[in-house]
Amino acid sequence: MLSVTVLGCDGSHQGMGGACSSYLVKEWETGITVLLDMGSGSFSNYERFFQLDELDAVVLSHSHPDHWADIESLAVAVRYTIGRRRPLRIIAPEGIMKMTQHPYGPLFEWSEVGAGSTVSIQDMSLRFYKTDHVLTTLAIRIDAPDSSGNVATLGYTADTGDGWHPSELGYGLDMLISEATFTSMYEGRSQHLSGKQAGEFAREAGARALMITHHWSNLDRSAILHEAAEGFGKEVIQARVGMGVLVKS
Repeated sequence: MLSVTVLGCDGSHQGMGGACSSYLVKEWETGITVLLDMGSGSFSNYERFFQLDELDAVVLSHSHPDHWADIESLAVAVRYTIGRRRPLRIIAPEGIMKMTQHPYGPLFEWSEVGAGSTVSIQDMSLRFYKTDHVLTTLAIRIDAPDSSGNVATLGYTADTGDGWHPSELGYGLDMLISEATFTSMYEGRSQHLSGKQAGEFAREAGARALMITHHWSNLDRSAILHEAAEGFGKEVIQARVGMGVLVKS
């Protein structure tokens, strides 16, 4: 049984009382637990729901702070306050490790990845794809088998403009977590997707379920959601902090 718990879903910066991108992915039968991104403000939400010893790896999509800044908080917690019994694996594009204050020593085991890389975390497989965003931004496909051998498939777009399509993650994902930063009136102004584009792209990619995230805090979430649902052709999940969703294979 695969689940996603939203720990942060604001885009580009935190909204009032909010937190930026972070999603805890857990396969409950095998116990594998992976954190996708760790944006500013998300670590406090991680502490609400999970223990540090549960976490097998943190996977970072790119070097914008709204996707990795709370690695610093995590490092301080591991070293000085909460502690952890084993080193924590950090999987990230080239360059992020050099940006941190705590890149070395016994706290973390860093692995650098790029487009086309495949990483295994026990039985869980992750594959990385370069998106249409600044620097090296990596979308992620997760294949997670349970104890019976059934495989749940999850895709995460990270940040992207419309020059990349989630069908590259493979057709027919059980769930796609897609950025949907703004409404269609803002399309073309930055390398992000509107709700309309996120919904249409997910439908074209054959995703069975769609969760939208990374919204700008000054925009109406309901308007973004409405566009996404129209484009997808069925109900869409809007990410909210604390939300837990099952990925049905």
